[in-house]
Amino acid sequence: IVTHPRLAARLSKEATAFRHKFTGEDNAVGAVLTIERASARLSGVNGIVAVDLHAGASVLSAREGPAHRVLRGAGALILGFESDGIPAPLLNGATAYVQIQSRTSLNLAASMSIVMHCMAWLPVVAGSEEVVGSE
Repeated sequence: IVTHPRLAARLSKEATAFRHKFTGEDNAVGAVLTIERASARLSGVNGIVAVDLHAGASVLSAREGPAHRVLRGAGALILGFESDGIPAPLLNGATAYVQIQSRTSLNLAASMSIVMHCMAWLPVVAGSEEVVGSE
């Protein structure tokens, strides 16, 4: 997600070329959206989880807890810009908040890695047995 429409158009072309190069798919599309278009796309999504500092956020830590349950039900994740956090038009659609337990500020790549790692190892109910991410 970027702030300027011309930048979104240019980066979308580059993202599409990059995706095509690595997937070999002729119809590969890389999406880079403006904040407004991303907000519109998320308008019908249930369970939007914002990963940001927020008074009502569940704290994501190494132990299983409320934040893990929030992530388990996420229909979409939003992580903010490193400098300004999540833009208001996107934050308004969030139904839950998670913040990462940390002593220092984390950059976007580190935050995304931590959240994706936690989500990859969340237990998922499959029928009557519990399945955990592959090792």
